[in-house]
Amino acid sequence: MEFEKGISDFYAGRSIFITGATGFVGKCILNKLLTSCSEIVRIYALVRVKPDSMDEIQQGNTQSGIVDSKVFELILKDRPDLLDKICYLKGDMTLPNCGFDKAIMELIRDVEIVIHCAGAIYFNMNLPQVMKINVGGTYNVLTVAMSMRNVKAFVYVSTAFCMHHDTPLEEKVYETNIGPLEAWKSFQNMSQECLQSLTKTILEEKPNSYSYSKYMAENLVESFKDQIPVCVVRPGAILGAYKEPFLGWSNTSSSISRYYHMLFSGYYQTLLINQNGTFAVTPVDYAVNTILAAAWRRGAFSDSGFVVYNCVPTAENLVLHGQIINWGYESVTKGSNPLVRYIFSPGYSTSNYIFRLKNRLCFEVCSLLKDPWSRNRKHSLENQLKKFKIAETFMPFSLNEWNFITTNMKQLHQEMNPEDQKIFYIDFGQINWECFVKSFVDGLSLY
Repeated sequence: MEFEKGISDFYAGRSIFITGATGFVGKCILNKLLTSCSEIVRIYALVRVKPDSMDEIQQGNTQSGIVDSKVFELILKDRPDLLDKICYLKGDMTLPNCGFDKAIMELIRDVEIVIHCAGAIYFNMNLPQVMKINVGGTYNVLTVAMSMRNVKAFVYVSTAFCMHHDTPLEEKVYETNIGPLEAWKSFQNMSQECLQSLTKTILEEKPNSYSYSKYMAENLVESFKDQIPVCVVRPGAILGAYKEPFLGWSNTSSSISRYYHMLFSGYYQTLLINQNGTFAVTPVDYAVNTILAAAWRRGAFSDSGFVVYNCVPTAENLVLHGQIINWGYESVTKGSNPLVRYIFSPGYSTSNYIFRLKNRLCFEVCSLLKDPWSRNRKHSLENQLKKFKIAETFMPFSLNEWNFITTNMKQLHQEMNPEDQKIFYIDFGQINWECFVKSFVDGLSLY
């Protein structure tokens, strides 16, 4: 029976449709499928192409630039033929049917697994734009999935920060007071004055516009649960890899990676962080394994209904902000003079006023000592203000305590056979956080 199959066997002989394949998580999903589920038939990857470069990617061409990433280094060396399983489809998920014509829609009719991990990831996009991508785009992907003959599983990749930090996040979708599609369409035609007022109200209940759009998209996905077998995976802050594809592999261009690089490297004398607060960090390989295991659970078990997975550290193995910073700072400054390391080790504050004041004073003193007659202080000050804004963007996550229920995650792990637990590891209790942080720091410089 289907439920007796392991994860790799479940994917064998099947085709997948994935969005977000050009992103950090998407590339890692492709790599994991090709290395651990090599009997998969075809992976159809939606690739959004700019109008002026439409000829650069041809349908089905595996040399689109995605596989040039270091993620696929071992595959290119040992099994380059596996890359022929990837078929790139030009499209745009903000368009009806993702911009696919009839020929492409027919091509993907036999897809059985859909993984939707594309989306706008910037925290403070305006509501019309972020809702168009994260809600409207999700609706278009769902309608494409509806046209497929025999979908076994549809996995939507959300975020663990979709609610206010005061809400212990259960593994369920929280109801909205307005329909997701209605909200999306309303925002497109709203006056600027109304948008500003509404955004202010929303940000009293949600960390940012990104979190709000994910919260709405989750509701949209759940509304399709009687039509297609959907489920939701909520990773925390996705940083580097714990093991795969490489120890410490990270997306150095992401905003959170750049932010942590600044924290570890001494850009701030005082950090706007609650050092005793826990932080929901998710290694990218844990997120990938959870996504693939969630699709297996949804498609292979006849009793599997709509499920949400909080893909975050369990209560038995939490990690604190202060630990992350201390380990990162130690790793960056290893080999330097102990006294200098001690003097320049960062302090902490939960007050934005104190944070700005101390860093401004430090900046002014250092500037005067370095070059008392500098005429570029105004330009340097502008750079300092940018650093303040970056830190303030992460305030909802760096200052607040978040609590998560992970019952479904634990059950998912328990339902795997011993071999799958090793290959598709998702047990956060096995993570050595100090080793993870230090390998993440190394990865920031290596990759």
